[in-house]
Parts: sequence; C-alpha cells; structure tokens
Amino acid sequence: DGRKLGLDQRILNPLLPDEPGTKVNQCVDDIVQIWQDGAADKLTQAAMLFSLCTRFPLMVLPLALMVLKEAFMGITGLLIIRRTGSVFGADWHGKAATVLLYAAMILHVFWYQIPKTVSDVLIGACAVMILISFVLYARHNVRMLKEQKKDGR
Repeated sequence: DGRKLGLDQRILNPLLPDEPGTKVNQCVDDIVQIWQDGAADKLTQAAMLFSLCTRFPLMVLPLALMVLKEAFMGITGLLIIRRTGSVFGADWHGKAATVLLYAAMILHVFWYQIPKTVSDVLIGACAVMILISFVLYARHNVRMLKEQKKDGR
C-alpha cells in the first residue's frame, strides 16, 4: 500500500482531489508530450506521401503500411503503457524506416524526372523497411502484452 500511496493517493481513495504534481500525472504528461511530438512527424510524412501519390501511384503502398503500422503501434503502445506504466523508445529498424522514407520522399520531390525504375526501387525498399519495422515492433508489443497477462496485470 505504501508504494501505491507514493504514486498517487487516489489509487487507495478515489474520492481525493486530483493533484497535478503526482507521479502518475507527471507520467501522463510525459506520455502526452511524447505522443504529440511524434504525431506531428507522422502526419507530415503521411501528407507528403499522400501528395506524392498523384505523380507516383505506387506511393500508396508505403502510405498504407505506415498508417497500419502507426495505428497498431498506437493501440498496443497505449495498452502497454496502461498495463506497465512504461514507455519504450524507437528501435533501430524504426529509425531506418524513417530515414529511408524521408530519402525517398526528398528524391521524389526534387528529382522531377526520376526514372520509373529508380522510383519503383526506392518505393519498394521503403515499403519493405516499413513492413520489417512493423513486424518487429508487433512482435515486441505482443510479447510485452502476453508477459503482462501471465503476470496477472
């Protein structure tokens, strides 16, 4: 009970008023800030990919994969935070997918006469890296959720 009181007294007595300085509220504020910082980047990426779809129809593939990956990551990430109270950062594959995505978008914007073969290879590599990242993050998140279920949390 002492550890619970150290986090937030409302855990033991929900009738108590909300105190902004509790560890739980600080954690929630940190999580919201992390989400807001990342949301702007993801929306920018999606907008760029969407606008490039008019000239490069294959861009719909990385766009769709990114939307699926981010939706899955958002849902499972919230479940993990809710069950464990911990937030984990990006792994190497997520950063690699982002770098490849930005490189492909920049090349498609500034290299107006990009050959179709080069375009298709860049878009394909981007889609493959996003898919790899999605699978690796999904394995990690599902494993964490299963471990929490085994622990009874």
